[in-house]
Amino acid sequence: MSYEASAPAVYAMLLDPEFQERRSKTGNPLEASASVAAGGDGGATISVSRLLAIELGGMLQKVIGDKIRIEETQTWLPAPVDATGREGILKATIPSHPAGVNGRLVMTGTSSGTSIRLDADIKVNVPMIGGKAETMIAEVLTKFLVKEEELGRAWLSGDVTA
Repeated sequence: MSYEASAPAVYAMLLDPEFQERRSKTGNPLEASASVAAGGDGGATISVSRLLAIELGGMLQKVIGDKIRIEETQTWLPAPVDATGREGILKATIPSHPAGVNGRLVMTGTSSGTSIRLDADIKVNVPMIGGKAETMIAEVLTKFLVKEEELGRAWLSGDVTA
């Protein structure tokens, strides 16, 4: 994701509870909630929960069902001394299913803006359908990141109605 704003401005956006509440509604979930807990050291924990209606078809639908809850936690570490970037850890779980996402978030600020990169591993521990489910999760995650970037750009430009 890339933004035309400084790293401190992007981080402030991420820590805004109203922004996270709007972000939680990305993908039109059946239920959504978000919370932000800022640490005294400059780090923070962002939690987002979404209940999504899904249509998978075939064996995946039988195993997973027509709804899926995704619990996401971003743990942002304290900023380095120069404050031009940050690192964080992303963990997403699907309660009641042996699946999850573990990743590293890297925020980098430059003179032209700020980018956030996610390097993640997706794992579904279900024989015969795990690979297919991992591909589906990667597609959903990519869609969420695109929507999150759109929301963030609108937010930073002052269009809080986005």
